[in-house]
Amino acid sequence: MILNDSNIQVSLISPYSNTLNLGLRIISAILRNSGYKTQMIFLPSHSSDSALNISPFSNIDYPETIIQQVVNITRDSSIIGISLMDNYMQVGIKLTQALKNKSNLVIWGGVLPSLNPEEALQYADAVCIGEGEDAMLELVRKMNNSQDINSIPNIWFKGKSRPEKKYISDVSSLPLPDYGPEGHFIYSEKEQIILSLETCDEDKYQDYLFEKHELPGVPGEMQTVYHIETTRGCPHNCTYCANNILKKIITPKVRWKSLDQIEDELNWVKKKFLLLELSVLKMTALFIEMTLLKLRKFLKNQGFLSAA
Repeated sequence: MILNDSNIQVSLISPYSNTLNLGLRIISAILRNSGYKTQMIFLPSHSSDSALNISPFSNIDYPETIIQQVVNITRDSSIIGISLMDNYMQVGIKLTQALKNKSNLVIWGGVLPSLNPEEALQYADAVCIGEGEDAMLELVRKMNNSQDINSIPNIWFKGKSRPEKKYISDVSSLPLPDYGPEGHFIYSEKEQIILSLETCDEDKYQDYLFEKHELPGVPGEMQTVYHIETTRGCPHNCTYCANNILKKIITPKVRWKSLDQIEDELNWVKKKFLLLELSVLKMTALFIEMTLLKLRKFLKNQGFLSAA
């Protein structure tokens, strides 16, 4: 990566209970590939986060010492992006109040501001409605070049008019997610500190990155889970699901990654994280039968699936 001659630094924050957040990871990868400096900060709070912790019952409350560490890490960032679902709104408000200063821009992204942008704009400087990969790159470029930033598709600035809508038609063009460890930080609730993943040994680093699930039928046998995005969108209209509304905001189209792109990512994963030879793969896949057969053959040949 060749850094631009720029003072722009972007910090991306995820408060969720796992460190997946593919959206933020892809945004970081796009910015880094374009020569900009990014930081990723993951703040899982397992003691207070659970499946029952839904709006308006969120009770995640980081210690002030942790909030101050986030402030210190992001001190030199011109842009701070916070990814939020509805039940994390109070977390977003607290982080924004602590991080906001006269020299930075705090932008919220994710489901919450996409569904409730007006409410989110009561606290954030701007919100990203829908997909943020192209929007964030354009924002950083324009800020870096001291250009007007008020007409970027998908980004709504406080006090300005609602932006035009744009989505990524070719999801196969997206880069591999940014898994660091450079510039990546994670909150260790047990140690009550935010750790730099660059200082962790390989085993600890991967433990922080990936979930482990018990192997079906083999009690006590754990496998690492790697999540891969193979599609965007959903063909269904379940009334209880946010996707039912998001598809109206973004696009009703289901967009598929090419099989070559999926194979490239899985080969990269296997090379970068050797422990994944016997891993479970969770995929957001809705493939036609022929594609599924081709993918299954590839997975078996690469050792991701057993011969059964």
